[in-house]
Parts: sequence; structure tokens; C-alpha cells
Amino acid sequence: MFTIIRRHLWTKLDKCEWQTVICSNGVIASWHPPKQFPYEHSRPFNIEKALMEKENFLNRKGDETFGTNGPDDLALREIFHTEMQEWRPIYREKRLYRAKVDDELKPILSNPPKLPELEGRASDEKDDKLPK
Repeated sequence: MFTIIRRHLWTKLDKCEWQTVICSNGVIASWHPPKQFPYEHSRPFNIEKALMEKENFLNRKGDETFGTNGPDDLALREIFHTEMQEWRPIYREKRLYRAKVDDELKPILSNPPKLPELEGRASDEKDDKLPK
């Protein structure tokens, strides 16, 4: 049975243009001849149109397409062909950002700035006017 499969494979490989062999020292060698592109499938190239498209693309501003904030989640999904969840922040990232903001605010909240006292009133006068 192995010889039948082997013969079938060898007849298919003989029709291919490329060849792959294994040398006696274990090196795999492959030969891929260049393919000819048929003239019938080619078409003329319009250089003026290509240059105009290039100029239009280079002169366009990046803000025009997505606005000042950049693309939203749906636009990113269409651009990169991915799931929408990849563009939303992960809860862990939100928590880390919140912790970072809290750490930055701790020195400010623990030592609030002192307000200047009103002129003409000393701390002794405040205590005297309080009801006992």
C-alpha cells in the first residue's frame, strides 16, 4: 500500500515546477524557478492619477478623519479588524490609574494649606466669645 501512495505522490510532484530534495548530509535544498507573468493579465499604469492621489494623501490632515480625540472604539475595530473589547480599558488598569492618582493627592490632602486668619481677631478673642 505504501508503494501505491508513494507512486501517486511522485507523479504529482513531477508535474510541479519546483523541486525539493534532502541531501545525504541532511540539508534540505529547494529550487523555485521564476514564474512568467502573462501579458494578457497586465494593464497600463496611470502615473498622473497615482501622483494626484499621493499629493492628496500627503496634504490631508490627520485631525480631519477622526477629530481631535482620535478614533473611537468602533473605528479602531474596523481599522485593525479586532474585537471591540481590546480597545476598552481593563478593570485592573482602571484600578492602577486610580491608585496612582490617590498617591499623588495624599500629600495634598494630609497637609491642607493653612488659611490666613482674619485681621483684628486673635485666637484668645475667639475662645472668649464662645458660649460656655
